[in-house]
Amino acid sequence: MQVPAARVLSVGIVLASLAARLEAGTCDEDLTCQFLDCRSPAFSVPIQVWGEIEPADAAQIPPERENSDWNEFTDAHDHTEPHWQALDVENGWIFAAINYGLQIWDARANPTSPVRVELLGRSAFPVWPTDPHHSDPVKDIDAPPGNDNIVAVALSGDAGLAVFNTTDKPNTVYRYADRNKDAQQVYAARIGSTDYSFTATRTSGLLAHNLTNAANRTTACAEQTPGQNICGVYTGRVGSRTSVSYVDGVGSSTGTSHWIAASSGGNAFGLEIWNVSNPGSPSLVFSALGTEFVHGVALWRRGTSNYYLGTRVLSGSATQARIYDLSCLGAGNCTGLGSPIWTANLPTGGSGLFVTDSSSGSRDFLYFGNVNRCSQGLQDEWLYDVSNPAAPRDVTPPPALVNGTQTGYWGWYYRRNPTGFNRVNPRMGKFYGQYFYRAAYSIFDIHRLTTAAPVAAFSYSPNTVYRGQPVSFTDLSSGAPTSWSWTFQSATPGSSTLENPTGVAFNSAGSRQVTLQVSNTSGSDTEVQNINVLDPAAQVGSVTVAPNPALVCQPVTFTAQGVTGLGPITHSWQVRDSQNQVVASGGNVNPFTWSTTAATDGTYAATVTVTNASGNDSATSPVLTLSPLPALAFTSPGNAPETLNGPPFGSGQVNFRIQSQGATEWRWSFGDQSTPTWTSDPVAGPQPSHTYSAEGTYTVSVEIRNCQQAAIASQQIQVSIPNTTPLVPQFNATGLFCSGGSCFADAGVPIAFNDGTTGGPDFWDYDWDGNGGFEDANHTSPVTSHTYASAGVFLPRLQVRRGAATTASFTHVLPLIVGGGAAPSVTVTGPTAGNVGDELTFGTTAANCVPYPTSWVWNVGENATVLGEATGTSITVVYPSVGDRTVQATAAGSGCDGTTDSTTVTIAPGASAIFLDGFDTGDLSAWGTVVP
Repeated sequence: MQVPAARVLSVGIVLASLAARLEAGTCDEDLTCQFLDCRSPAFSVPIQVWGEIEPADAAQIPPERENSDWNEFTDAHDHTEPHWQALDVENGWIFAAINYGLQIWDARANPTSPVRVELLGRSAFPVWPTDPHHSDPVKDIDAPPGNDNIVAVALSGDAGLAVFNTTDKPNTVYRYADRNKDAQQVYAARIGSTDYSFTATRTSGLLAHNLTNAANRTTACAEQTPGQNICGVYTGRVGSRTSVSYVDGVGSSTGTSHWIAASSGGNAFGLEIWNVSNPGSPSLVFSALGTEFVHGVALWRRGTSNYYLGTRVLSGSATQARIYDLSCLGAGNCTGLGSPIWTANLPTGGSGLFVTDSSSGSRDFLYFGNVNRCSQGLQDEWLYDVSNPAAPRDVTPPPALVNGTQTGYWGWYYRRNPTGFNRVNPRMGKFYGQYFYRAAYSIFDIHRLTTAAPVAAFSYSPNTVYRGQPVSFTDLSSGAPTSWSWTFQSATPGSSTLENPTGVAFNSAGSRQVTLQVSNTSGSDTEVQNINVLDPAAQVGSVTVAPNPALVCQPVTFTAQGVTGLGPITHSWQVRDSQNQVVASGGNVNPFTWSTTAATDGTYAATVTVTNASGNDSATSPVLTLSPLPALAFTSPGNAPETLNGPPFGSGQVNFRIQSQGATEWRWSFGDQSTPTWTSDPVAGPQPSHTYSAEGTYTVSVEIRNCQQAAIASQQIQVSIPNTTPLVPQFNATGLFCSGGSCFADAGVPIAFNDGTTGGPDFWDYDWDGNGGFEDANHTSPVTSHTYASAGVFLPRLQVRRGAATTASFTHVLPLIVGGGAAPSVTVTGPTAGNVGDELTFGTTAANCVPYPTSWVWNVGENATVLGEATGTSITVVYPSVGDRTVQATAAGSGCDGTTDSTTVTIAPGASAIFLDGFDTGDLSAWGTVVP
């Protein structure tokens, strides 16, 4: 690789800076994750760790795109001290969400050195969080694909959604706000000819807005939906889920159909896929993963008909990245996720787990980021080439030694590594061409995708291939191939150099080999697949029969299995007796049900003939035995129904059974408002389940009959229903700090639990360690507190019981991460020296506190002047005289209540101080006091 001299010089600067830092020993390890002067400015990862991706920035990241010198205790919290939260790129314009505003960058002329053309702070936003302590409220930003004239911004707290018209980039203006919403993510889409946004809020669910109408407004408008809808922008709510944290979507190649995925992070299980082709009337496609916490989601399309979903799912103390094939969306036959086609285990990574999708040329990428400002290790983010979604490839270069220190490409930047920088955490990133723009909180940097040898992969459609019928092939290779060579065994054509050949027809049935070789300037790769080519003529594999044996009068169902062939295919049925005489026939149905009411006992078989334009085929069922009807009668244990699940009966549900001889139809009277009806179901007829809606005592009986004998009635039984309320257990820990899908506690410290169980149980049983043992059982009332004796990760379970047979269990929603029980501590930091009259700022932090301190009591000594607030996490003090001064902070209102720490600062006279010396009066009591 030829490296320009300027880059070599830049690398030398990086290595010199690293060597000085390591030699000083002040930044070797950052256990407290606090601001350190030596971790600024930020430098790009050096050449030793480059590979398929490399930094596009010079050695030192430009000051306008890095803020690693920001000190949370002393510096401003506004848009002038940017922290990059999220970004979107449209037509070469970069829209960046920063902690307290938004930026617009022009990358069209020079993608490696974008120019900032707009910076908007909180005053430019129509609505801002009412709580001034709400940190980093701007969470996400998105523009519709291909449209850089409008952006939607998600804000947390109670600020909601803000929409800006960006047609004139340096003079961007706000046009719409939906306030009083805690918004976390926003996805913008073009559906038909209209642009929409879908905003994930933790207070109001998933909301749809018409961005085209917002952009066309000539005046600004703010509202609070759904109570207000006065701006012509709000479209409606998608679904009934009240808390949504993540959202993404994808449209069809024609632009007329559109789907979105939504999940709730650690607030609720599962995800939902919605069809929003008509945003005003969305329809649920399906919900899935109902027992798992789903965080980031990404939907994308490859080619015209292949759709995929990327997720990040909480699994114990780690998260699992997954990809699902959702090509059923385009076919309109999606009923669920199915199994993932790819998985990978990733660490939890803090309180936000993001998945971002984007493309570079023909290559699709997923970027897995997070909210972890204390990242450590070689890698805490992943950039996967998912051009072949079933075999993603992380393009991150392998770790390497830099000046004797082992580092990873991404780990180079993390604050708790010896090489890292303050408050870097990998949140989101997107490609524009070959350039990858990363929003990593204290830095907004640029990386370049280089060329690597491709990895071949392909798919084909339709999935079922018939001789002589056209087949389309889609290249799924990663690594940006520039040439393609296809060979098709026994097919016309037999080869192709197109990227995605169509109209390939196989000349004969059987297993046929397809080979794809892809190449670029760095190398080539080959993929071989064997395709089972079927005969287009109609064929049938077998016929099944149920039930077998059966009683005369009992319906029998025949089903044709393994039917293949090009449609349309017709079915024709014949049932023959042992003399090969046709006794019944059926038309174009599958399965075919024979009533047997006119049959006699004996043996029978059914034959199905399947036919299409290319031919026909037949198959015959196994022999069916029809047994003669015995005399209609009730048998042991008696002439009355019996119950199988009680008494007592939980939730009003009772399972009944009647033992009846010769019956082929049953009619139950349950004694309530339900209407008795005859059924021939061989399972539900003799053994039904019935749910009573009200408490009381009911009289139950059943009639039986067959096609040859009249109905007879059973004796009656009495069923007493003491409770119809479903038994639903629920409990949750309270008073803990919860983040990233987990709650945190200390060993030896009691944890309070709230019980939300309904249904009036008799007993509560607890499995505190989550191993299924329910070791703490038989409580007649809920347990409200539990103390873990040792550290660990626990997912406690609750089982409740009512009566002798009703049991239900519930697993705690979030895992409890119990620490080693370290004692609460407080640390005071600040300057150790200053001058008379200086404004000196001191800060304090707490550890091992649940919850975190809500206020602080400061003691700064006599005669000192305190500027501003005196109960927060920092304090600014002015001392009027020289000497050693003690600054003490005491935590209040938390698990650290009463814990104290202090520091000492030495106050010197300063260059301009004038003191009383006492020489004129002989009074030395005022010695050292500044003259007013």
